[in-house]
Amino acid sequence: MELLRDLDFSDGFELHHVEKRVTDRPVAIFNLKNTAKQYPSWQLAQWGCKHNLADVTERVNQNGAYEICDESKNVTVDVERGTISLELNTSQEYTVPRQEGEGWPHILIEQKFEKKTKIMQAKRIMLDIELCIDKMICRQKEPVENIHTAQFSWIFALADRSGGKGEGDFIWFGCPIYDRRYPLPGEFRAKDGGKPENTGKYIYFIDSKNYLQEPVAVGKRVHLKFDVTEFMKEAVLDAKSKGYLPDSDVNDIVLDNTNLGWEVTGTFDVGLTFYRLSVDVQ
Repeated sequence: MELLRDLDFSDGFELHHVEKRVTDRPVAIFNLKNTAKQYPSWQLAQWGCKHNLADVTERVNQNGAYEICDESKNVTVDVERGTISLELNTSQEYTVPRQEGEGWPHILIEQKFEKKTKIMQAKRIMLDIELCIDKMICRQKEPVENIHTAQFSWIFALADRSGGKGEGDFIWFGCPIYDRRYPLPGEFRAKDGGKPENTGKYIYFIDSKNYLQEPVAVGKRVHLKFDVTEFMKEAVLDAKSKGYLPDSDVNDIVLDNTNLGWEVTGTFDVGLTFYRLSVDVQ
């Protein structure tokens, strides 16, 4: 069963505000120049950005793809090919290098799953992604420190939707795919922090060596298909053992939503294209 809807992005996007603490509701709807036939299944997030895509209008480029651009971001949707490109130029966001504890710009696509799969009962949760990093340019004139990077991961919220006392509680599960600091990003387990709008929820990222045989190189198209069933089950149990999900039964935790795209904590101009996305469960 495929969990993702609108795989060619033809229904457009809800746009989130740049500041989650202001509102988590959509601030605009991009309907691909009025060609969308249904309300969007996808959301477009621009957390932590100085420039706001809500201030611009859509256009059609010379290739017939739909573009939404502001001073630092460019989102291009090619419905015919079923692709989406996310460009984030933080040289237009940062005036000085980011400091520890400060927020950072994001450009993400997100989707809430209508069909809720219970993690502990799943026989298979297969992820399938085809992508290419189109651009990776360091624009930071000052020394690049460990807190300065450009990265993207495929992230899922594993949440309690039982309607009980733990309703709405969740943890983050992630599959790191690219991090400028490391050839193969490793596992990471910690409380969500490091920026003002952090959720305080548990983060469980697995080691990319589980699905990457070599580093993701700029300009090279990569296709990854891998089973995360046991990793997700372990993430739920690990979180519970550390005091997270205190009012939830692990058997009630479901695949709730997903997001993927750029998080850029240094002064880098970056771009990537997604050619295929699938979350197939049994």
